[in-house]
Amino acid sequence: MQRSKRLVLMGMLTAGLATHAYALVPDSCSTGAVPAATLLIPYFEVNLASAAQQTTLFAVTNAGAQATLAHVVVWSDWGVPTLTFDLYLDANDVQSINMRDVFDGVLPQTGGGAFTGCTNPLTLPALDAQRLEQLRLQHTGQADEFGDCAGSGRAGTNVATGFVTIDVAQQCSATIRYPGHSGYFVAGGTGIAGNANLLVGDFFFADTAENYAQGNEAVAIVADEARFGGQPATFYRAWVAQSGDDARAPLGTRYRSRYMNGGAFSGGTDLVVWTEPETITPQAVTCGARPSFVNPCQFLRTTAFDENAIGQTPEFDTLVTELAAKLSVGSAVVPVAAPFGFVDVENRIEIDCLSTPAGDIPLQLWVMPISSASGRFSVGLNAHRTADELCPVPVR
Repeated sequence: MQRSKRLVLMGMLTAGLATHAYALVPDSCSTGAVPAATLLIPYFEVNLASAAQQTTLFAVTNAGAQATLAHVVVWSDWGVPTLTFDLYLDANDVQSINMRDVFDGVLPQTGGGAFTGCTNPLTLPALDAQRLEQLRLQHTGQADEFGDCAGSGRAGTNVATGFVTIDVAQQCSATIRYPGHSGYFVAGGTGIAGNANLLVGDFFFADTAENYAQGNEAVAIVADEARFGGQPATFYRAWVAQSGDDARAPLGTRYRSRYMNGGAFSGGTDLVVWTEPETITPQAVTCGARPSFVNPCQFLRTTAFDENAIGQTPEFDTLVTELAAKLSVGSAVVPVAAPFGFVDVENRIEIDCLSTPAGDIPLQLWVMPISSASGRFSVGLNAHRTADELCPVPVR
């Protein structure tokens, strides 16, 4: 019965992807449904204790006319890379992945022999019992064999959380696996990762026990060498030391989201939020210690308005401690005064916040509101991108 449910969900995912029509837009800073060199699945959660509860599914397809590789990186909610594998995609090929399968040790196997360094079928990481246990600990905030923690554990010891990136790749490598590795990105798109804008995708959050499923387009991050190559503000800048070698367009710095905490939406609204870290690459730390990337002056700033356009709550700053999170509107971290309205969300560093504030620095983020009624229905939408402080005006 559980397997049949999983197949139904995967069928929904693939069918949803096939109905989209993708058209390239001229502005590379847009994160609309366009073919891109990188896709971001901004958040996932998988209940490791029950196959009937929440999981996350995503699909990636090659919108190009030739076969390509897609390099998948799984990250903890702190932004620590924990697992990588490659997908071979023919032209118009779709590959669907249930993150529950990944945490059960089942990775998708595809071809790939025509690309440098690749076997056919592709060689995938061996997720034996020990490696699988390690992966689960890393994504539930628990100590690994070295006593280190790679994630927050905010969702509990039975729920794995994090995010996923998928990059267009040009070859396979057993040693150059993560965006921060030397040779992964090379200026001009000649590294392991390329700059061809070929990938489109979707993702779904599913919880059969609660009768929930919310979906959205994968966040499309376009490579634009002419505009962003060698520039300090790119999507992967925290991982490439602001070199601009990735040439990926940055995300927005402020989003506006509708929220509903009442009426038909008795389950309220959650915000799925992905935030960029400061320029320090996250890494695992001794459990109980402050994560190395946490800047005491980096805040997620929210400002809520009711439906009469009145500012019901002032600016509220919450310290950014996770890069991928699901935050409840109306909670202590996203306070609101009215049951219905809008909330603006920003990711910023306050200069000299420990003494006298003297301005601030914008950082990237991405926001998706999910509104639900317990056990009945739910809906997920894009928040509106209202500020692009890191995107220079294109040269005409």
